[in-house]
Order: sequence, then C-alpha cells, then structure tokens
Amino acid sequence: MNIFIPQCDHIFVISTALREFFSTLPKVKRNNVHVSILNMLVETDRYQVIHETKAIPQKDIVYIGTMYGDKDGVYNLIEAFKLIMDRFPDARLKLIGSNTKKHLMTKIFDALNDLSEPDRIIFTGALSRDVVIQMINQAYCLALARPANIQAKYGFPTKLGEYLSTGNPVVVTAVGDVPIFLKDGVNSYIAEPDSIPAFALKLEECLSDSEKAKEIGIKGYKLVYDQFDYRVVTGTLINKMGKGNV
Repeated sequence: MNIFIPQCDHIFVISTALREFFSTLPKVKRNNVHVSILNMLVETDRYQVIHETKAIPQKDIVYIGTMYGDKDGVYNLIEAFKLIMDRFPDARLKLIGSNTKKHLMTKIFDALNDLSEPDRIIFTGALSRDVVIQMINQAYCLALARPANIQAKYGFPTKLGEYLSTGNPVVVTAVGDVPIFLKDGVNSYIAEPDSIPAFALKLEECLSDSEKAKEIGIKGYKLVYDQFDYRVVTGTLINKMGKGNV
C-alpha cells in the first residue's frame, strides 16, 4: 500500500467492491492511479475435451474446489442436493478436490449422516488436470453454492470461467458481481445465496428440462467466450496501452 501502489499508473482488480476499496485509498487518489475491473481471464479452449469421451448414464452435478471452510458453500450444496435427490434417481453429486483434512469437514460429514443413498454423493479427492476436465465436460451441470461472505463480495469466482467453458449449464448463487454477467434462465441458473431451498429449486429446474439446460449452457459458453476469453481480454488491455492509459 505504501510503496508499490503509489508507483502504479493503473491497477486492475477483480470486482466492483475491490475497485471501490482501492479507489478511495488516499495514496491512489493522490497519485492519480487509475483503477479498472478485470473480472476474469479464461483460457476457454483449455477446459474442453479435444477427443471423444464416452457419455455416462447419470446426471452428474459437479463441483470443483475446496471442501474446507465456507468459501464455496459445499455444505449448502450437499443439503440442497438432499432435498431433490429422491425426485431425480439418476442424479449424483460429485465433489472434486482434496478431502484429506477430515477434521475440517465435520459439518460436511454431519450432512451425510442421514443419507438414504450415500453412494450418490461422491468425493473424488484431488484429481489430475486431464481427469478433471473430462469430468466437468461429462457433467450434466456444474454447481457453485457460494455464500454471501467477504470472499464473495470482494472476489469473483474464476472457476465460473472453467465451468462455462464446457458449454454445460451452471447453477450458482447471486453473489458479488456474478449477477452483472449471468442472468437466471438465460445463460445460467441463479439462486439467492445462503438459502438451501432456493439452490435446491434451481438444481431441480435444471434437472427437469434437459433441452432448456443445454440451451442455457450454450449461452453461458458464448458469454465467457465473448467477454472473458484471454484473447478478447488481452486485446482490450493492448488497446488501452496503445491509448496511453496503462
């Protein structure tokens, strides 16, 4: 804050909340440092399968990320799935990510205690990049039940770029800048944060109409390709540099 920031001509941040924070810093204002938002930069082609993969019969809801803490709302996701799983016997919930720190997953384990079919919630553990990409491409939909916490307010979930790059539908919560880009029923399914019933309802909506879900997934891919693809974003940065703004 005291040494590096004043030397900058331009700062790029990932959210509206961060832009507001940095823009009000005395040293930023005094040194006339520009602050702009760069929500996400995605290698869209990196998250697509380049060879044919065998389709799976189940409707897999897939999450990738941390199992610890409340950053991504894994507990809420599990509870939401439990509310709808009886109505969709072919649906499974796959949770991809390290789960070795069992002492940090007590709340999650509590959520699993009353499951009638525990084999339908699958903890894969940490996987290789190629396997992860294959799994998210084979998924029926991808889920992120992020709660309205400080990380959601000041951050932007870059995993959304990975999700959307598959062309599969995405079910997320309306946190931070997400609603600026994603529209419920258009290019995603968006639920109120911190509401397990609301997230369950969006999962149900997605699972109930596969044709609409496919259309929403395609529009989600178009959004990330048009606005967040690394070639588009770097082009914007180069244009700003050419105009002397950076």
